[in-house]
Amino acid sequence: MKNSNIKKILDAHSVPNFEKGGRIYADSMLAGSDLFEEVEDLTGWSMERLRAWLGY
Repeated sequence: MKNSNIKKILDAHSVPNFEKGGRIYADSMLAGSDLFEEVEDLTGWSMERLRAWLGY
């Protein structure tokens, strides 16, 4: 799936995300520590995988 489509879905679900170097990243909502949260690279993910990651 294109990054632009992934971004639209993430935005619709209010998931913090950003693009850098042609890749799209999103907050995984898992706190790695008190200061940093985990960031997931979602570039090229299928709709099925993204829906599962979002909890559907």
